Amino acid sequence: FASKPKKPIVLNDFTRVRELSKKLKVTADEVVKHACRKHYRKYYMTHHDVKYKFDTLKQVILPLDLAARIADHFGVEVAYEAVEPQDIVSDPSLGVLVSRPPVIAVMGHVDHGKTTLMDTLRGANVAKHEVENITQKIHVCDTMLAPDVPATFLDTPGHFHFTRMRNNAADVADVVVLVVAADEGCRLQTDESIGCIESLDVPTVVCVNKVDLVTPSTIDKIRDQLDEYVALESSPVVPISAKLGTNLDTLKKTLLHILEDQVLTMHAHVQHGALRVGDHFICGMLHGVVKNLKRANGDDVAVAWPGHVVDVCFKRLSKHKDAPLEFSLHVVTKDRAEAVLHQRELAMDFQAAVEVADDNEKDDDEMPAKGFFGTPIVIKTDTAGSLTSILDTVDASMPGIHTAHMGLGHVTTKDVERGCTIFGFNVRVGARERKLAKDQHVKIVIRPTIHELLEEIALVADEHDEELNEVGKD
Repeated sequence: FASKPKKPIVLNDFTRVRELSKKLKVTADEVVKHACRKHYRKYYMTHHDVKYKFDTLKQVILPLDLAARIADHFGVEVAYEAVEPQDIVSDPSLGVLVSRPPVIAVMGHVDHGKTTLMDTLRGANVAKHEVENITQKIHVCDTMLAPDVPATFLDTPGHFHFTRMRNNAADVADVVVLVVAADEGCRLQTDESIGCIESLDVPTVVCVNKVDLVTPSTIDKIRDQLDEYVALESSPVVPISAKLGTNLDTLKKTLLHILEDQVLTMHAHVQHGALRVGDHFICGMLHGVVKNLKRANGDDVAVAWPGHVVDVCFKRLSKHKDAPLEFSLHVVTKDRAEAVLHQRELAMDFQAAVEVADDNEKDDDEMPAKGFFGTPIVIKTDTAGSLTSILDTVDASMPGIHTAHMGLGHVTTKDVERGCTIFGFNVRVGARERKLAKDQHVKIVIRPTIHELLEEIALVADEHDEELNEVGKD
């Protein structure tokens, strides 16, 4: 190797041993001996009291602080470079500003008329096409509050399984429309929605819907119910009939009034607030290039500005196929996308290297490994929101279940080869996959609604709990 580098070397959050050795201009063996203990051709590392095991030298990953200490040992300074894109907080003093349509989230209990309200506003009929009349994903509606004021409405699911979806919609909303059915009043998801409104401090308009089904005195009782909520004390109440279109003009005027109080022309920084055809993006473990953008009405657009909801058709440039659950979509250069993806892969691999204690070292009184982790299953859904809703319920109330794999899209041969029961929502199973599942005795359960699918998963969880109880008795 040549002489040591005189300039500081650039490090990210994680670095492989061979990458660091090249930057330090020393051998990989010289680097790894300062980080790992080698035993029977495997490499063992302890970092912040956590033990890691790597099968080969090529696999060894060094976190930033450890890599920096090794560099310091060799007399080389380090410069840190963060590659993760950051969410930009709008600053009106920066760059060119453009107006955007306000985002309005429609929330409330299941079957209180949220989707019917959206249908009446946009002149469509989504509700009649929904399985069991239950909204199971966020629908988008572009409409005009006034001749010169477009708005984007988000219709959120009301079923109790979709808490995360509702919270996400409220988090990006400028105003919330809370729909309460006049013939039922405030119910469980009404309370939950109000809690979300209170925690996020979002301006709210309350719609008392289905007024055509009740008497004026019943509407007064609903108003009294709403007065009990501190979060709604300054929220206007508009009685409407979404089905008949009664008072929808009043609703629009009320929304306009609230938005004017907030300064109707909202701003976004153009440099950080546009998605264009041809842009490279990173989203979780997904790197792609935008091929086409479509608005909610199906029209193609060349650019999407803040407040516009679009479907993104893209060419996948990464090996990862699944869309993310927790990451934002960031427009970046091709090189930056590759760097971000590399760091995220290293972070996942580093976490996967955590050494699990040998079963032989456990006490005899401890539960067996299978009993501890639960029955393994595979979950496949059509959208990230659906997947998140299912996982939230499974994680919270089904300790007997271990999600061995989760993903978006139709059931694949790789899913079947995992040997676990596969649960799918709004996905298909091809003939090849069905035959393979039959040959390998793998059960596949596909259901049209999330609550039906969760009932099927709960049956497996109950079976696991019964088996665990039998083991405990033994």
